[in-house]
Amino acid sequence: MNYLNRIIDITSSHLNVSINTLCETTHLKNDLNIDSIDLMMLVLKLEEDFDTEIIEGFNIETISDFVYAFEHKTLCVA
Repeated sequence: MNYLNRIIDITSSHLNVSINTLCETTHLKNDLNIDSIDLMMLVLKLEEDFDTEIIEGFNIETISDFVYAFEHKTLCVA
């Protein structure tokens, strides 16, 4: 499964940003100017789509942090 492409697609759609502006190193707060509520809503959307829960306290700052969480199973199965 290619987590990166799927996460980028979901992030682009959810935040209504161009898919061309997103890559593995995109910093969610600094590059996309999302606040903590937007970040929480994105986390919930990704958890819903992947049918999992990211472990509370796992630091998500970039797209690659999401990829790492899903690839390395740094999450709980819902």
